[in-house]
Amino acid sequence: MISQYYNKTTRGSRKNYVISNYLLSSLVYCAGGHNGNSRLSSCESYNPEEKKWSSIRNMNKKRGSFALVSARGLLYALGGWDDRNNATNTAECYDPRNGKWEYIPPMKTCRFELTAVVLNNEIYAIGGHDGSNYVSSVEKYNLDTKTWIDVPSMSEKRYGGSACVVDGLIWVFGGKDAKTVEFYDPATNKWQVSTNMDRERECPCVLSI
Repeated sequence: MISQYYNKTTRGSRKNYVISNYLLSSLVYCAGGHNGNSRLSSCESYNPEEKKWSSIRNMNKKRGSFALVSARGLLYALGGWDDRNNATNTAECYDPRNGKWEYIPPMKTCRFELTAVVLNNEIYAIGGHDGSNYVSSVEKYNLDTKTWIDVPSMSEKRYGGSACVVDGLIWVFGGKDAKTVEFYDPATNKWQVSTNMDRERECPCVLSI
């Protein structure tokens, strides 16, 4: 759905790359990234019916190569590469009702080029790079207790992998030098390798329908 809107719409007001976007309440949100000179904290939303971009309040921190998810009507920005070229473990959420970004507790691990999903009212931060090495570690944020909890690590380190949720399972695809596909079952608290793609894929896009 997001791809459909972006293929037919006018461009946003900034030339961003390594951005994150998400569909929330029939609006597409585009946040952070890099404009070729510096990382950005700016954000904008797109209304498909009005075919119009609107600026919203900046994030508290400049971020590129981060993850953006939606849960309970809020946007959550996780980790990324900051304006000082450091991996960060900070996270923040945006409430469209009051137009404000607020920090939430930081992740246990600094991560950029991570991927993230929401399952059973918990936000999973998966893989990435901690500033020194690719990581296979996973952690989840409980929206009720507002705490980060360790999850078993994936079978391999993934930098620039992608993930989606299908039938209550978290599926993770590729990453740099990786063509494996594996899934996590919260009922068993275990990861299992499913198959290999035909080729290695760094930063692929995946979508469950």
